[in-house]
Formats: sequence, C-alpha cells, structure tokens
Amino acid sequence: MKFRTAALIGLVLVFLLLSFLSSVSGIPLLTAGEKLPPASSLKAGDVLTHVKVTAYCPCTKCCGPVAVGLTATGRDAWETLGVAVDFKSIPKNCTLEIPGVGQLVADDTGGAMRQDAKKGIYHIDVRFHSHEEAKKWGVQLLEIKIVSITGRQQ
Repeated sequence: MKFRTAALIGLVLVFLLLSFLSSVSGIPLLTAGEKLPPASSLKAGDVLTHVKVTAYCPCTKCCGPVAVGLTATGRDAWETLGVAVDFKSIPKNCTLEIPGVGQLVADDTGGAMRQDAKKGIYHIDVRFHSHEEAKKWGVQLLEIKIVSITGRQQ
C-alpha cells in the first residue's frame, strides 16, 4: 500500500513539474491523443504560435554522414536558405515569415520535426549556410506566419 501511495504522489509531482515547465516555456502541455491539425487545414495568413525554431546547415554534423546537400524537395541546400518542417503539419513549399530571418520556403523535412509533431509541437528548422550561423541561432520559441501556400488554391 505504501508503494502505491508513493507512486501516486510521484506521478502527481511529475505532472505538476511538467505543468510548471509548460507555463514557463510557453510550449503547451499535451494530453494523450492531442494532435496538430493537418497541413491541408492551414491557409495563407494563419499564425502559428509557440513554434519551436531550431537551425541547421547542410554539413555532416547537422545532417549526418550521408548528407548529399539536397533538400527533401530537391533544392540545393548549400545555395538556398529554407526551412525543414513536418510536411503533414506544415505544407510543403509554403512560404513562412520567421522573425529575425525573413521569408523562407518549407522545402525540407527531418526526424526531429516529425517526432515533435507527433507530440503536438510545431517545430521548424531554419537552414543557414554555415554551421556557425546555425549554432548561433540556438533554439527559439516564436510566432510564425504562413505567407503563402504554393500549389494549392486558397
């Protein structure tokens, strides 16, 4: 009986800690089954709040030993700036307005974005030309505006 009581108290404390961290970070605490809306439901002018924004460059440190310098949509990752997203949550090839960077096209994807989307978190990864720029960016929590969606009628 003491073990059950201790376990229950432990779970309550973990929940309270997560609730506190959620309120401090701005990232919402998710409940089981909570999902992001599908990319098809987003439209130009929509604003996504509490977006986790990280950065990368096309180097092997950021993209792994088999990095070939091409995005998921076939663009040259060394020549073009862009954004990696979960294409199920944010439309492929849409243009996003990112504070501090400007307007970039969602032309790539990555495992971290897909995993966070499964947890109900919008996560985008801004592509820079150099590893130093990407490291300098760090991790930020921002509001992102969808400027346009290519290939889909509005």
